[in-house]
Amino acid sequence: MPQLVFLHGLETGPHGNKFHTLAGLGLGEVLAPNCRKLNSPDARLPVIEAALAGKQRLVLVGSPFGGLMALKYVVAHPEHVAGIV
Repeated sequence: MPQLVFLHGLETGPHGNKFHTLAGLGLGEVLAPNCRKLNSPDARLPVIEAALAGKQRLVLVGSPFGGLMALKYVVAHPEHVAGIV
């Protein structure tokens, strides 16, 4: 089963309403790396990479700045990603 990953925006956190909506779908655990107070993609990407190290078949859900981070992760690690929303 794919692993859901929620990537939050600049002014939100990893466990807000959108995270809880995803977690409530019954699709398994939702990973949500904490990138609060990290406003640049270059600062966020290593945090996301560390949180997802060793994970496969990821489905990345990014909102809104998290969408950019999902794309950056896919470019850097396409072999780990099954989908992106």
